[in-house]
Amino acid sequence: CNFTINNTVYSNTTDLANGSEISTLNVTFIDGGEYFWNTTCADTNNNVSFTPDTWNFTIVVSELTPSSINVTILTPANNTDWANTTMLNFTGSVDTAYPVDHCNFTINYTEYQNTSVTGNGTQTFGTNVTFIEAGVYWWNSTCLDDNNNQSTSGSFNFTINETYIPPIGPNSSINLSQDFPLNDSYWVNGTRMEFNWSVNSTYDIVDCNLTIEADVYQNTTNLGNGSTAGGLNVTLFWERTYIWKVMCADSNG
Repeated sequence: CNFTINNTVYSNTTDLANGSEISTLNVTFIDGGEYFWNTTCADTNNNVSFTPDTWNFTIVVSELTPSSINVTILTPANNTDWANTTMLNFTGSVDTAYPVDHCNFTINYTEYQNTSVTGNGTQTFGTNVTFIEAGVYWWNSTCLDDNNNQSTSGSFNFTINETYIPPIGPNSSINLSQDFPLNDSYWVNGTRMEFNWSVNSTYDIVDCNLTIEADVYQNTTNLGNGSTAGGLNVTLFWERTYIWKVMCADSNG
């Protein structure tokens, strides 16, 4: 019996006895596509028979093949801000079944090659780059192993600013907290009370004002940048609830 698959004949030379018999043949397919097949058998009396119908099947080749290499990027973190002239350390991680040939960092279409990773398994690698020009930068990493398997990570971005002030508080270069007296506390009228606060600033503090109800008391001592403390002594005579707050301004407005 012969099997014909897309005009290619595969012969089965196993002798079959008379009566009902089953003929089989194993074929491996590499190429995807639609295949048509039928069967022809001949007996010892030169009688030939064809299958009445031609059947079809489809071979689908998966586009997703297992990868023996995987690359992820680590630092600098995604969507961060840096001052110009800062040297940034770019690091990534590669996990391979075969030894690594090399890894590249691509930053705004410029490649920086790293050849410090050579073995297989999980390894980290990195390079240092200094940026002068302000702008938004996108980067990723690609690694190639000795078996010509290649993997590219996802992409991160960062921003280089010409003048960047690291924030001390959320979206601010100045952070202020009221320390004493405690909120919702009780005092005897006529007591000389000490109001204290703490301020942390990138720029020099110009002044701090203590406001109690509608009265404003200015404090200009202990000024400077970094972490500093301020305070004023005030005597309150009226028996009532007082609302107080502190406002500070630095030399950057």
